[in-house]
Amino acid sequence: CFRDPLTGAQGPGGGLFFSQELRDLYLANNSDIDQTLAAAGADPGIQNRYATLQASGAQAFCGRAWLDTQETRYDLEIQDTLQVTDWARLVAGANLRHDRGESQAFLSGTGENVSRRLFANLAVKPVAPVTISLGGFWEHDDINGEHFSPRAGINWQVVRGHTLRASYARALRTPDIYEDQARINLPITDLNAPFAGNQQALLGWNPAYFFVTQQSPGMLKPERIRSRELGYYGRFFAGALGGFELDIRYFREELWDLVSGALNPFEFDPANDGEVEHRGTEAQLSWRPNARHLLRLTGAHVHTEANIATEQRFAARDSASALWHWRLGGGWSWSTAYYLARDYNDYPFERLDAQLGFRHRLHQTEVEWNFVVQHPLNKEPVVFVENQYQDDQRYWIGATVTF
Repeated sequence: CFRDPLTGAQGPGGGLFFSQELRDLYLANNSDIDQTLAAAGADPGIQNRYATLQASGAQAFCGRAWLDTQETRYDLEIQDTLQVTDWARLVAGANLRHDRGESQAFLSGTGENVSRRLFANLAVKPVAPVTISLGGFWEHDDINGEHFSPRAGINWQVVRGHTLRASYARALRTPDIYEDQARINLPITDLNAPFAGNQQALLGWNPAYFFVTQQSPGMLKPERIRSRELGYYGRFFAGALGGFELDIRYFREELWDLVSGALNPFEFDPANDGEVEHRGTEAQLSWRPNARHLLRLTGAHVHTEANIATEQRFAARDSASALWHWRLGGGWSWSTAYYLARDYNDYPFERLDAQLGFRHRLHQTEVEWNFVVQHPLNKEPVVFVENQYQDDQRYWIGATVTF
C-alpha cells in the first residue's frame, strides 16, 4: 500500500503516485523527482485529482508493481582450425546471434538485436622458439553498427619449459537492448476497490503507471578497452614430483567511454563518461602430485584509478584462491575450493565450495553431472550492500552434454 505523498499517511491519496497528473508534472519538471513532489501540493491538476481520490471512499491505495523481464538468446557459431604448414596455424570462425528482450516495465514492450561476427587468429613460428599471433574480431549488429577489434601477441620459449610472452589488444563492449532502448513505465496491477476496474476515472488513465518514467536517448557509443600484458610461464621438476607449473602476468588495462551512471527507474544516466585504468599482477601455481590430484593456488593484486567513484567497486585490490581436484575413478570426481577477496567495494569476501561430479558415456554422447555446495565464511554482502544472502548454503545442480 502506498502512502499519501502530501501527508505521508496511508490513504486513498497514495493513488497520486500512479496518476496521469503527477506524470505530467514530472515531465514538466525535467524528470526531477524532488522538484516534482515539492510542487505537487500547489498544482491545480494535482489538487483536483487529490480531491477525486479522497472522495472515492477508500481507506488505502494498494496494488502490485510488477517488474517483468524475459530475455531470450539464440547463438550459433562455427569454428575451423587449419594447420596451414608446420609453422603456421589458422583458427577462424563466424557467429550469428539473436537477442530479444520483453518487458512492459523496462522496455514498454519488446526490443531485439541481431549481431554477426567474424573472427580469426593466425599463429606463425618464424623461428622454432618464437610464436607470433595476429588476430582480429569483426562484428556488426543492428544497434551499434560495425566495429573491429585487433590483437597481437608473441611467445618466446627461452629454454624448454620456460616461456616469456607479451600481448596487445583493443576491444569493445557494445550497448545492449536495455541501454539502447529503455522505455521505463512501471505498471500497477491487482488494485483494491474501488480503484480496480475504475482507473480512468480515479487515476486519469488506464492502464495506470508510476509517475516516474525514463527513456534511453539511444545514442550511446561502445565501451572501449586497450590491454597490454607481459607474462611468464614455467614448468619445474617435471616427472620427479609430478611437476609444478607457474604462470605470472603483469597487465595494464585502460577503459574509456564507460556507461558508469545509474540505469534504474529512479536514476537514469546513460552517458559514456567513465574512464578506468587497471594495473596489476596475477600469479597461478599448479601442482600435480600424480595423475589423480591437482592442487592450485592463485593470487592477484590490482590497482584501480577511475574518474567516477562507482567504477572503483568492481575490482578487488587483493584476491586469492585455492583448489584441490581429485579424480576418484569410475567417472567420479571431487573438488573443493576456497576464495578470498579484500577491498571488494569495501567488503571482504570469503567462500568455500565443494563439488561432486560424475562423467559417463551414453552411446556417442558424453554426459557430465555436477552438484555444487557454496558456503560463505562471513556475513558480509557480496560487492553491494543489497546483495545479502539469508541462507548460509547455496546449492547448484548442472549437466553438460557433449555430442
